[in-house]
Amino acid sequence: MHALLFIVVFALVLGAAQLLGWTRDSRDSKDWHAPEEGQDRQHSHAA
Repeated sequence: MHALLFIVVFALVLGAAQLLGWTRDSRDSKDWHAPEEGQDRQHSHAA
């Protein structure tokens, strides 16, 4: 029962975080690429 309650609360927190925009930065980050590669791509889009 405690596990079910934890899952429900966790899901509500994640939903609230998305609605409030707390996850916006994680979607825009370039974590999948090397830092240099990410910077090059950002500069090419800005130009």
